[in-house]
This record gives sequence, C-alpha cells and structure tokens, in this order.
Amino acid sequence: MEMKKNLEIFEGLDLRRGNPLERQMWRLQDLQRGGFGFTVELFFLTLKQLLSTSPSKESRSSLYIYTFRNITSQWRWYKDSLGTQNLLLDMVASRHCIISSFDYPAYITDELLVLLGNIFEGQTGPHIDSAVQWLTQQLPPQQHLEYYRRRRSKFWAKALGVITRVRARSP
Repeated sequence: MEMKKNLEIFEGLDLRRGNPLERQMWRLQDLQRGGFGFTVELFFLTLKQLLSTSPSKESRSSLYIYTFRNITSQWRWYKDSLGTQNLLLDMVASRHCIISSFDYPAYITDELLVLLGNIFEGQTGPHIDSAVQWLTQQLPPQQHLEYYRRRRSKFWAKALGVITRVRARSP
C-alpha cells in the first residue's frame, strides 16, 4: 500500500517526449495500475528471444497467439491508464520501438493492432496525436510504393490506420 501511495505522485506527471526518463515514468504509471503495458512489452521481448532461436516462426504460432490473447484479455481494465497507453504507443510509434527492432510475424503484429484498436477506441489526447504525427512522418508519399513493400513501413501504415480510425470514432 505504501508503494502504491508513493507511485501516485507519478500519475499526474507530464513529461515532454524525448526525455530519457519518460519511458520509465510511463512504466511506473502503468505498474501503479496493474502493469498491463509492461506485461505486453515483456511478452514481445520474450517472443523475440523465442523466435530468434526457433527454426520456424510459424511452428508455434497458435501457442503465441493464444498466449497473447490470454495476457491481453482484460484490456478493458487498463484502457484509461495513461501510462499503459503511452507504453503501447511507444511500442509501435517511436524511433526505438520494440516492433521495429525485430521482424515479428504478421500473425502476432495483427493481434497487437487489434489490441491497439480496443485500447484507443474513443480515446483522445496529445500522446495519441504525437504518435499519429510520428507514424505519418515515417511513411513516404504514395508515389514511393517500393518503400511500402518493406515490412516495417507496412506495419506503421497499419498502425496509423488503426489509431486514426478508432480516434475518429471518439464521442
């Protein structure tokens, strides 16, 4: 209880993007609310290790999908946590994002996009606007289609589509 009370001071703290302590602050905010975003991050870091040593990325796809769905099944409880939202956005929309650091299979990144759609449905805020702006800047003009064929760019385009679609459905 004392630790939870001590972490409450971080809830209202608003750090500018780019601050080196920013991600740690988001983790503390997320952990104060149950650690949902941290658990999703941990899943992807662990999956990266497993897929790096596995001969086939498809061999255990069902296991990975159902594990991810089980981990994220209670997403509604964490939907309004600013720390969780920031961690999830940073996973897909930052220079050092987890997703762009490894070639995750589409079956799992598609599950992450479903989660993003669920979490950000009806949500607004400068952190979401900032992620949309960053994703938009990563995608070249339509005339450079060869760039879109790169896996990372395809994911960023999908993430941008999901976030802008659910943001547009805000009340």
